[in-house]
Amino acid sequence: MKYRHPHVWGDWNVADSEEVVLNWEMLKEKEKGDNGPVSLLDNIPVSMPALARSQKIQRRVKKVGFDWPDISGVYGKLAEEIGELKAAKTPAEQMAEFGDILFAAVNVARWLDVDAESALREANLRFGRRFRRVEQLAKERGLDLSEMDLDGLEAIWQEVKRELND
Repeated sequence: MKYRHPHVWGDWNVADSEEVVLNWEMLKEKEKGDNGPVSLLDNIPVSMPALARSQKIQRRVKKVGFDWPDISGVYGKLAEEIGELKAAKTPAEQMAEFGDILFAAVNVARWLDVDAESALREANLRFGRRFRRVEQLAKERGLDLSEMDLDGLEAIWQEVKRELND
């Protein structure tokens, strides 16, 4: 602990938190010695929530220029991955392509400086609020959701979206 934090317990002076992180990473690599090349992706915990891990991976590879020059490339990649999912034939291909869509969507979030995990959490809450209101309106109107067609459900859904304005 003391070795990797000489700015606290030693005589190193640092300008800001970014310099602290750079020094820490340099000392960590020095500790590892000559065990061969170390990947930028090492030490990203597999146990992290998947969306957060994807954002961390993408931030790391951006450091070496492995990134789109602008967000239009990111949107293009997302569209490409959706096309590949549509063309996927087997469950394994579908799973892989769906994972690629999520990874590309997380990249869009990173470009927009949006925390993907928080955005999805909010989307879940927003959907829940809307659906509960759909259920409430259906009950007030004497409708059984399970007997309604998709057009009827969509009409109530759109009404709720306008009402809640979210």
